[in-house]
Amino acid sequence: MALFEGEIGLQFVTHLANHYSVPELVRLASLAERKGFQQIWLNDNIRYRSQMVVLTAIASRIPIRLGTAVLVPYFHHPLDTVDSFAALSELCDGREIISVSSGMVSFTWLSSLVPNSGFMAAVTALNPCACVARRWTV
Repeated sequence: MALFEGEIGLQFVTHLANHYSVPELVRLASLAERKGFQQIWLNDNIRYRSQMVVLTAIASRIPIRLGTAVLVPYFHHPLDTVDSFAALSELCDGREIISVSSGMVSFTWLSSLVPNSGFMAAVTALNPCACVARRWTV
C-alpha cells in the first residue's frame, strides 16, 4: 500500500466563514498550522471578505503555505491584483500558491453588472481550468 506523501491543506470558504473577523481567521489559521495543516486556502467571492486581505493578514503572522482557492480576475482591477500578489509574495517568501480561473459565476448576472460585450467576450474566453502556481516577483 502506498503512503500519502503530500501536504494537507485547509480551505476557508468565505461565504461560510464570513461571520469571522480577519483577526479570528488569522487565529484559526494559526490553530490549523499548530494542528499539522501545511496549507491554508481561501476562495474568492465578490460578495464577502477580500481574499487577498485575509491571505496577507495570515502571511504576516503564520509561516504556512497559502493559496488562492481560485482568484477570479474579473472581480479585481489588474493593478490591484498584481500589487496584492507582490505584497503576499514578499510576506510568504515563496510559500504562496496562486490559482486563477474564470470562476463559477452566472454570466447573465455578471453581464447585468458589466454590459460591455467586449469584456464579456474576454471573460467567456477564459479557460476555467487555468492555473498559475509560480512565485510572483516584484
